[in-house]
Amino acid sequence: MARKYLRGLQYTTGTNGRDIPIFMRFCYEFWGYCVNGTSALTTPGGMPTTPTSAPTNFFEGTTVLATGNDGVTSDLGVNFTSLSASFSISMIGKHITIWSTSTAPGGTGTDGYDSTDNSIYRIINVPSSTQLMLSPFSGGTPDITTLKNNLRSRSALNYRVIDVVAASQLAIANANYFVGTLSGASTINTGQANSQFQFFLRGGANAFGTFGIVGSPTGTWTGSAFTGTTITERTPTTTSFTTTTSNVNGYITLIADKNFFMGHIKSPNVAPTTTGSYFYVIVPQRINTLAQDPNPLTIMAGGNQLLSTAVTDSHSTSFAMVGTDTLTRTCQLMTKNFVGDGVTGTSYTIGPNMASFLATQSRAGKIIYSEAIISTISSAGQYCLTRAKLNQIAFTSNIFPAFTLVGNNGEFIHMGNGTLWPWDGAILPYNLLPLGT
Repeated sequence: MARKYLRGLQYTTGTNGRDIPIFMRFCYEFWGYCVNGTSALTTPGGMPTTPTSAPTNFFEGTTVLATGNDGVTSDLGVNFTSLSASFSISMIGKHITIWSTSTAPGGTGTDGYDSTDNSIYRIINVPSSTQLMLSPFSGGTPDITTLKNNLRSRSALNYRVIDVVAASQLAIANANYFVGTLSGASTINTGQANSQFQFFLRGGANAFGTFGIVGSPTGTWTGSAFTGTTITERTPTTTSFTTTTSNVNGYITLIADKNFFMGHIKSPNVAPTTTGSYFYVIVPQRINTLAQDPNPLTIMAGGNQLLSTAVTDSHSTSFAMVGTDTLTRTCQLMTKNFVGDGVTGTSYTIGPNMASFLATQSRAGKIIYSEAIISTISSAGQYCLTRAKLNQIAFTSNIFPAFTLVGNNGEFIHMGNGTLWPWDGAILPYNLLPLGT
């Protein structure tokens, strides 16, 4: 298992905008192939039987323009070569999904199935029928000395050239979906089922301006529905991509491993224009016993500049879990703080620093941060001060510039407003969220 990154990938909208259908297709592509891909070029991994509902060709079919398993990249290069291919200039501006399944000696580590080169890239030129020129920084691996991320020398790569804009123009409908399986849940918690999530397209007419996330802690997808208790749908309540302008540039960031998935999207088509939308699907670390809490799973969808204070879609009060009574509740996050009790009046405050002078250890040149504990403290009969640890993300003070790397090896990146997402130390040549949070 290894984290994969889609770092501020650019897309350009087609007729009617339709940013969220584009987002949905990229999420499917990233989860099914970059994170969970097998040797199959048109069947995603990390998904159950019958995992999708959408118009023909939305996820697969004619919106996959080319496939192959003989892709080659070179160190610090921008070219992708496939001798079996028949690439065309019509692919400029489209995207390519690249992944490796190699487990042979020399093929693991940074070169094989766990490489961060396994990602999605924008095609910027087609020099010949067997070669593509890529914008390499949306994936790539950090150089050991400069920390700049770029492509490595690899071969026998699986690939799919995709047209996500064409997919967005199909006869999509409210409640189209795909289902993902968190196959790495048991690596976080012994004995946990392979929990699942369902990503819904929401909206109507031409806009389809938002999305929803449902969670199934026990992973009971039948091919058409979940039979077990689910975390009820979470949808961003403060943003919507309802502006339908074509030919505007948007940006998508996705980070995932087989036991979590998180993402962010923003373009000029969002309202209000000050913020994008984001989501989390996370298997948190169990604190109680297996019998008491067999399958912890938490999900969240938001649209408020990644805020941590107690507002709508807040990180501090909006992660949802199923209680022992099978009801879905939003939970409170608790971090290790130097002052106070984490609550100001009725406003939950997370992050290890409530005053700027506590945010750094200047003599050591360090930033103070904390992982978060998930608490359920607002419902009678469901009180649990420390249910699970949300160890895939962390929190710090909001005084630091966005995209500051945090940790001795850049283990986190500051997304803004004190929220830290997992990172691999890469230093990008652009802001991770080019249009802001």
